[in-house]
This record gives sequence, C-alpha cells and structure tokens, in this order.
Amino acid sequence: MKYLSLVGALLLTASPAYSLDYSKEINKMCSPNETTQNACGFMSFGSAMAVVCTLKSRGFISEAGIELVKETLFTDDAVNQPGFIQAMDEWTKLGCSL
Repeated sequence: MKYLSLVGALLLTASPAYSLDYSKEINKMCSPNETTQNACGFMSFGSAMAVVCTLKSRGFISEAGIELVKETLFTDDAVNQPGFIQAMDEWTKLGCSL
C-alpha cells in the first residue's frame, strides 16, 4: 500500500508532455473561410447547448444559471452566426429551448 503513491507518481511522470497551444490550433482550423467558421460555431454552440440542456433537464441548473449562460453566450455577434442559428434550431427541435 505504501508504494501506491509512488507508482502513481511514476505513471504521471512517464506520461507524455504536450506543448501544443490548443487555442492557436483551433483558431487556425476555424478561420480559413466562412464555411469552417460556421462549422466551428455550430460545434461550439451545439456542445454548450448539450451541456446546458442536460443540466436543465436533470434540474442541476437554476433559472439564474440559465440567464447567466444566455448573457454569456447569446451576444449580438453570436446570435447572427449561421452556426449558432442552426445549433439553436436543432436543440429547439429536440425540446430544449432557453
């Protein structure tokens, strides 16, 4: 039992260290043209809606929490993006509307 923490530490030090800056990588992938920007917007808003709708359906988020999500995500720039509009339409069809 006393070696358990040692084994854990060895496993952590043996894991590869990643030095990629993922925010830069995603910006490179999502910015070449309008189509990829819309696809990235759809994925990001769709993912956010999946989390919020799941929390809402299970009663883990309050109305104040939903209002905070709307205030944060539903900016003037965002709500006019085709990816955002399509993601919202799909989640509304699935029965989740904020």
